Amino acid sequence: MANFDELIRQALFKQDSSNPAIREQIYQSSRAALLRMIERKGDVSPAVAERQQGILEQSILKIENEFLAPPSSASPVQAEYLVASSPPAPPPVVPVENVVRQEVPLVSPEPVISTDREVAPQPVAAPEPVSQYADEEFEVSDHEPDLTSRYKTRRRVIKFVGFIGLLAVVALVAYVSYLLVLALIDKNTGDQPQNREVNRVSALNPVDGENPNPSQYITLLEPNDPSTIVTDGAGQARIVNDVEATVLRIVSLRANFDKSQPAKPILLEILPGILSQIRGKKITVEILAKSGSSGPATFSVECMFGEIGSCGRKRFRVGLQPEAVVFSIDVKGENLGEKAYLAIRTDIASSANLSGRGDVLDIISARLRIVGDR
Repeated sequence: MANFDELIRQALFKQDSSNPAIREQIYQSSRAALLRMIERKGDVSPAVAERQQGILEQSILKIENEFLAPPSSASPVQAEYLVASSPPAPPPVVPVENVVRQEVPLVSPEPVISTDREVAPQPVAAPEPVSQYADEEFEVSDHEPDLTSRYKTRRRVIKFVGFIGLLAVVALVAYVSYLLVLALIDKNTGDQPQNREVNRVSALNPVDGENPNPSQYITLLEPNDPSTIVTDGAGQARIVNDVEATVLRIVSLRANFDKSQPAKPILLEILPGILSQIRGKKITVEILAKSGSSGPATFSVECMFGEIGSCGRKRFRVGLQPEAVVFSIDVKGENLGEKAYLAIRTDIASSANLSGRGDVLDIISARLRIVGDR
């Protein structure tokens, strides 16, 4: 640690050392500086810190006792730094009888702890390694150390981290709640369980037990001729030359101003000539399709035949390979209206609530098959 005696004397030399209040202020500043130095080092053991404080107190007591001694021409501190120009002359010999004794009023000094009493030896711990720059770090200051600043800073950091953690938890709960709401919306907007059954069969094989007579098939859509597709601003439909075949790629698009509302269906028109052939018949609708993106595609099909027939709303899911989806309709024998459609939507998955865009669906073919009379 620092040479306390030297540092205190330097501070007293620079100020009015004859004033007890000034001296006491310097002593207090020395104690505060020692506490700051011990706190900055952090690795000083309690025993070493206590020993250094004891050394400082002994230095203070020693210097203060010098000031309490009978006054001389110069203070003890100032006399130490004065350079004598010549050796001091021996004091004159004065006869004892000629000495005039002058009574000096006694001034009660501040209570001083005597250093003459014996102190019981204390076990001395091994000295801690001290940096060679310890003396440079010791400084005398008139300000008391702020011992609570580090504690207050630590409390502010803990409060800030806790606030950030709370925000993260709230955001996570909100996100999970949002996903649950989307799942419920997707479930409620879907079809009833009896209408969501998916019947996937090979596009090349007829239904088991039925006559695979080609004359019973009626083509509704060929990718090279999308004239029967009506988008009416509800989505996109375009011809795409895929690796394996030419497909009609459709995507449902929701309105920009309200993505929470489902898009209008993309319509596949059933021409009047086809309607006349299926009147009073039991038919099946067979659509060969696949996903047009990197993941599966979900879509729904609904019959818009008016009062002559209804198939409900069917929901299907296809992968990256072509799959045939099949469902049946009983068409009544009454006179048909002018228009009939198969309504297709690809924005029924919950992801469309965020993007406003449905899944990409590639239709390879769509046809009707007459199974028999009603």
